[in-house]
Amino acid sequence: MKNWVEVQKVEQLANKWHEIGWCKTLGHVEKGKLKAPIIAFGLGNQDPEAPCLMLTAGVHGLERIGVHILVHYLDTLRRRLKWQTSLQETFKKIRIVAIPSVNPIGLINTTRSNGNGVDLMRNAPTQAESNKYWPLSGHRLSKNLVWYRGDEDQMEVETQLVMDFFREQCSESQFSVSLDVHSGFGLQDRLWHPYGYTKKEFPLIKQTTKWSRIFKQNYPYHFYKVEPQSDGYLISGEIWDHLFDEHFKKHGENKMYMPWTLEIGSWRWVKANPFQLFTKQGMFYPFTKYRYNRTMRAHRPLFDFLIQSVKEWKQWTD
Repeated sequence: MKNWVEVQKVEQLANKWHEIGWCKTLGHVEKGKLKAPIIAFGLGNQDPEAPCLMLTAGVHGLERIGVHILVHYLDTLRRRLKWQTSLQETFKKIRIVAIPSVNPIGLINTTRSNGNGVDLMRNAPTQAESNKYWPLSGHRLSKNLVWYRGDEDQMEVETQLVMDFFREQCSESQFSVSLDVHSGFGLQDRLWHPYGYTKKEFPLIKQTTKWSRIFKQNYPYHFYKVEPQSDGYLISGEIWDHLFDEHFKKHGENKMYMPWTLEIGSWRWVKANPFQLFTKQGMFYPFTKYRYNRTMRAHRPLFDFLIQSVKEWKQWTD
């Protein structure tokens, strides 16, 4: 049985988004008779150098909750911009762009991988410095095995579209941040910054640490564990590692780019309800209504803070 819920949510938002911004179809992906669009949204200052926040979700088709969170937040912005003048002024200064459903075929089929059996978060060229976590870190043995990296010489359409969209929207910004929403790892929600493929120090660790400290000062009861992704495990092919290294090589700290991954710790849902392991969605979705509602409202302070920290980036990055 196919699941079209998330794809339909994105399309419904696209039908309303023209009220405040722009949206476009970056491309289509196909699997057999299935064909689905990858839709991007944009809002705010279109000057290429304007500070930019990029939001993504649905990289893994099993992790549906990220799509729900992102679509809901974007729709909330749409509603608020009708009356909130302070928010209107904010988007005269910055730009927000989003791809809420990076892997629509995976979402429709309820699979981690895309239609070609490729794990999109193992598909970029970066190579883990250690095989300690193989095959979790990514492999090229078979598309029938989880964490398959795909063809070494050709990235998947979805991966390429995300990278090209980032380059188009963020590469010339004075300051840019991305947040990619996932669910699965751990009992606690985590905010990961690079690197995923190496234990070496992230070049913007000073700014990352300062952002984390200001976030904690303003939201002292937040529940995120902030850490480099490599503290959990090393992986090959991480999209945001690749984009950061590419961007830093070109711009250094002259045009800073800070990638973040929100990893919602869904193991606690399984701890509370072990039987969901026997469903197709497994540990990746909050099945009960109250857990779903709590997850949907929990991350708005983070998204709002990201917008403000992008707007005021000069005040805290020095």
